[in-house]
Amino acid sequence: VLQPDGSSTKDKAMVEKKTVGGTPVHIVDISGTYKDSPAGPFAGGKTVNREDFRMLAAIIETKAAGNYFVKFYGPKATIAENEKAFQELLLSLKVK
Repeated sequence: VLQPDGSSTKDKAMVEKKTVGGTPVHIVDISGTYKDSPAGPFAGGKTVNREDFRMLAAIIETKAAGNYFVKFYGPKATIAENEKAFQELLLSLKVK
């Protein structure tokens, strides 16, 4: 998968695997240009490039209910200010 500037997403992404409450969690941190579709996919495919964006995401593996995906993205500064809260959210997970 390529970024809007043609660079590799895989090269830019940092991936960390943790175990939270016995549950595997993959945390992805990626910064760059985000290709936004502000009106949704059914609005003619118009996109806007959002520069200096960052996404923190988590893939939470559960045996009984499959995988859950959590994404937190926006301007780099906003994500940086709230990164600790995102990490605390992930650490509070309890899978039943």
